[in-house]
Amino acid sequence: MPRLRDEWPLTVFTSLAPAAVGAGAVLSEKYSRFVLDPIIFPASLVICGTIAAAFLISSAHIGRKMRMPRAIFNLFKSWLSREIFLMSVSCGLYLLSAAMFFFKDKYKIEDQYIIYAFWLATGVGIIGVFSIQRVYIVRSVSLWTGTRALSMLFSSMFLLGFTEAVLILHVFTGEFVGDIIWRYIHLFSIPVVLDVIQLNELKRLGHLFTGVVYAVLRLVPYAIFLQLSGRVDIVRLFVAMGFAFAGDLFVRFSFFGEYSTTFAGEVGSARLARLAPSVSSSRKGAKS
Repeated sequence: MPRLRDEWPLTVFTSLAPAAVGAGAVLSEKYSRFVLDPIIFPASLVICGTIAAAFLISSAHIGRKMRMPRAIFNLFKSWLSREIFLMSVSCGLYLLSAAMFFFKDKYKIEDQYIIYAFWLATGVGIIGVFSIQRVYIVRSVSLWTGTRALSMLFSSMFLLGFTEAVLILHVFTGEFVGDIIWRYIHLFSIPVVLDVIQLNELKRLGHLFTGVVYAVLRLVPYAIFLQLSGRVDIVRLFVAMGFAFAGDLFVRFSFFGEYSTTFAGEVGSARLARLAPSVSSSRKGAKS
């Protein structure tokens, strides 16, 4: 993986952004009966801050940072532009929901509109996570053509998002971690299924050892959360989040390692193939 060090901003971005959206998806369940919970204010700020941090870190990978806002002008042609646009809109909507809650008494804003803004932010974010996957589809690279990239991102969205949501609820409401876990226990099945899909693809491609190590690292947070089912301190919660994030980064280093070792060569071959007809025709013209 000779160029893997160049891809670290993308590994962090593709972990933090899905984690933020996943936290919003978990917390959205609290408003299913249109009863506004004050947790929406700090949660919206934390989620917005997580997406903003992801963008800030990913900007280290962009040569001309001042041209990032120009992505909006290429929405119909580029998945990269859609990724930037959708995640930016999601971040802005989370900030809007926090602002609406803060000024709801002053401007008589009804509760359901604040909830709608939070739901819309999460919905746009989920579409944004899908657009992130579309950026990394290169059909000439075998490891990228299947469901691995999408399952990787959505597994992160539910696993890290669940972890972040538990952290938010525990810090700002003092709820027992065990109560939170059992309330959302059904979400555990989603990352497990997605992890199995990725492991099967890795096995099919001859990376069984990598897949086993990856699966073990990813399952550590599940064991930690089940163990810490009572009243816990904030330090242990941050340790659990750290384990989850470490397992996620391992997956991305593997993923972008494939990118760094094969992508340049594959793109170069594709360009030569496209240029070949024009080159041959120019040579014929020169001979005539």
